[in-house]
Amino acid sequence: MPALLEASRPGMLEGDALLHFDVRSDNLCIRGDRAVLVDWNLACVGNPAFDVAFWLPSLTLENGPQPDELADDCADVNAFAAVVAGFFAARAGLPPPPGAPAVRAFQLAQLEVALPWAIRVLGLSET
Repeated sequence: MPALLEASRPGMLEGDALLHFDVRSDNLCIRGDRAVLVDWNLACVGNPAFDVAFWLPSLTLENGPQPDELADDCADVNAFAAVVAGFFAARAGLPPPPGAPAVRAFQLAQLEVALPWAIRVLGLSET
């Protein structure tokens, strides 16, 4: 528990970048050779590593690499591994929101990627 608390220290989100706060493939529109983020209802200002970190589990689920394979070159992104896992753990068991019956199952799948990532980044035992 101490390692998880330290990994989710206050101030991690501080920054001045525009954040989408819900980056995943169904919020991307591919137009020619560009990807455009859509559905900006959670937009805020903060640390841009947050958006990258929260996108990585869904990328893995779409046959992409494991999050730490991409984030190894960016310590700021790996620093969010425990926050990402905690976010999905806190929401995956909740009732589905109106109009989004599949969201909790997807959050559980993202947790199944994010938790091992957090364990690896923090050097914790998986048992």
